[in-house]
Formats: sequence, C-alpha cells, structure tokens
Amino acid sequence: MIRQFMHTVSKAAWMAVFIYIVVPASAQQITPPARAYLYIDPYAARFECLIRMADMLTILGEPSVDVIAPKMQENLKEKVRAKAANWLSLKIGDKSAEKNQPVSVAVIKGSPGRTDPLGPDESVPLADALIGLVWDCDLQEIPLQIEIRWNGFGGPLVVLPVSVIMAGAPSEDFNLDATFPSNVWNNRGRVNIRTPLAQVPPVPGGEHAFIKLPVVAIVWVIVVLVYIFFGTRRSRRVTGRKLMRWAALVLGAVVLWPIHLVKVNNPWAPQITVSPDQATTIMTALLRNIYRAFDQRTESAVYDVLARSIKGELLQKVYIQTANSLSIDAQSATRIHITDLEARIESLKQIKKRQGFNADIQWTALGTVGHWGHQHQRVNRYIAKVTVEPDRPATAATVSQPASWKITALEILEEKRL
Repeated sequence: MIRQFMHTVSKAAWMAVFIYIVVPASAQQITPPARAYLYIDPYAARFECLIRMADMLTILGEPSVDVIAPKMQENLKEKVRAKAANWLSLKIGDKSAEKNQPVSVAVIKGSPGRTDPLGPDESVPLADALIGLVWDCDLQEIPLQIEIRWNGFGGPLVVLPVSVIMAGAPSEDFNLDATFPSNVWNNRGRVNIRTPLAQVPPVPGGEHAFIKLPVVAIVWVIVVLVYIFFGTRRSRRVTGRKLMRWAALVLGAVVLWPIHLVKVNNPWAPQITVSPDQATTIMTALLRNIYRAFDQRTESAVYDVLARSIKGELLQKVYIQTANSLSIDAQSATRIHITDLEARIESLKQIKKRQGFNADIQWTALGTVGHWGHQHQRVNRYIAKVTVEPDRPATAATVSQPASWKITALEILEEKRL
C-alpha cells in the first residue's frame, strides 16, 4: 500500500516537472524569433518589429556573446539599420508602395508586450535583449487599406506574427512568411481616429471692444480741409466754388468711408467679466487643443494648431514643455495621445483695460499610446498660473474676424506624474 502510494506521488512529481519546466521550455523553443505591430495613429502608420538579439546576431553573422555592452549596442544598431533598410514595404490605399522608409533602431530589454528601455550606458544580458525596428509613414487621411510586405525573411526569421492596432485596440492578427510575405489590412469604416479641435467659447461683447477707423476717409477730410482753409482764408464771401469744395469734402468722405477700416481698441468698451465656470470651459477647450496639436506629424503643423490657443512668444515655450511631457522616453519619438482632460479654476481675477483674466488652475491629463506590443498609460497633474486674453485682429484683411480667447502667459508651478 505504501509502495503504491509512493509510486503515485513519484508519478505526480514527474508530471509536475513536465508541466512546469519541460512544457514552458518547449514553448519557448517554438516561440517565433520576431513579433510585429502595425499601429495606426491619427496622422501616421507606425510599423514596429521586435527581434530577439540572439537571432539578430545570427542574421548579421556576428558571434554570440553573453552581455550586450553599450559600445556593442551602438555598433549593432548601425549594422541593423543598414541590413533592415529594405525589409518593409507599405502601400497606403491605392498609392504606390512606400519603399526604403527610414528605419529607427533601438536596443531594449524584456519580451514583446513587456519591454523596458535601457538607461544610459546600461548593459543587457543576451537572453533579455531585443532589437526594435520602427518605420513611420505619414497619413494624409484615414486609409481604406494598408498592404504590408515583409522582405526580411531568412536565417532564423521564417515567420513574422503581426498585430494591427488602431485607436488603441487590436484590430486583427495575421502571420507573414516567405511563402506569403504580404497581407492587406482593410479599414472597412470601423474607426475614424481623428479628433476635431474643441470649440472655444466666443469672446462676449466682442463687437463693442474695438472701433473701426476709416483711415482713407480721415486722410481725405484732412487734405480737403487744409486746401479749403488756405484757398479761402482771404475772402469771407460764400461762393459757388466754396460750396463745391465743401460738397466734395462730404461726398468724398462718404464714398471713402468703408475703404481700409482699421480696428483699434475701444477705450469706452464695457469690461468683459468671466465667471469661474466660464473660465473653466474656456481653459478646458484651449488645453484640449494644445494637446490635439501634437497629433500632427510635422513641427510646422504643430505650431499652426498651437497658434489657435497660444499667442506670441509663448508658443515656443509651450511647444517644448508639452512635447517633453508627452514623450515616452528620450530614445523614442512616439508621443502619448491625450484621451481625457479635466481642468479646475482655483482662483480668478479679471484684467482691467486689457479685457481678460488671470487664473490659478489645476488640470489632469490622461494619455495612452501603444508601443512594442503594450499600452503605456500616463496621468499628469499640473498646477499653473495662466493669463487669457481676447485676440483681436487689427488688419483690414481680418476686420470681420471675431475675437478669440488665447493664452498669453503660462507658468507651470508643479507637474506631477500620478
């Protein structure tokens, strides 16, 4: 009886060893050496590929090592960048294939879905090291389809599992191999991921805040008055010629009145007052549009959208601060996409004469981004002093354009990552 019991226990122990050691080891042996992700962001398609460092050394014909030191990392990145230059072709919609896109290369540690960036001068064991490849392609519009073709099969890289991720959610999965190296992803109208800019409330009483001066008519009146004064000062008789001059003065002023109207601040305009709730609504819209600006792909496009919320020399400062806060890390150009924002006005003070307000504000921004197979989430809380004023165009070309609220001063007192 005892012998039978011991036999059963021994059998169970060997089964446990098989389940917990042999099976995972076997599964690890059949894990593909690479994993790829196609992220479709608001204005770009980003293809990311993770390849085990040991397999990449084989592909490059490099000897195996136990640890990838910082100097070796830099050498490997240069070799991988040259080797992988033609590995990917993307065809957006009905356009010709986008070949030879610049590829960025990073050495990271972990596994697909569980990666960590390397610190400065950090070595990584070969077993934990991955090579990350990134191709970026600008999107002028939401694509109806994207064709992916992988040209990098060879050596240990015989299959490439790909996941398409759109608006933060997996869309579909498929495998590429040497026999079927391409696949077409179809949007089918499932998602439109471009978020419109928030509507900023209009400036109240804007039509009374300025005066339109008829510059041409004023010049005409001055010139004619000078002419009449010098031409008639020696005679006090009312003649037909004098009457014609005065009639020309009035008629010319009427005809020239609508030409070249220039806006100037109205010193008699009523003071614009904004309640705390109105200030919160204004600031929430302006902040949302600041973050929306960073959905754009080029620096000039970002500045163009930022200029709708920020005025003057503050533009560059806000650009740098926001770009840094949305970066995942120093090695990656991928930015956090802000999905939710909440603002609260702590104190409010009206600005006399300049028609605006100063506020102490606190806001919280929640952002997500997919990178290397997993979602990064970031919640930042800010405490700041801000000045908001109406921006009134003063040129003839924009004389009919209404005033709009813009941030003219911003001082971040505290930034905390939650």
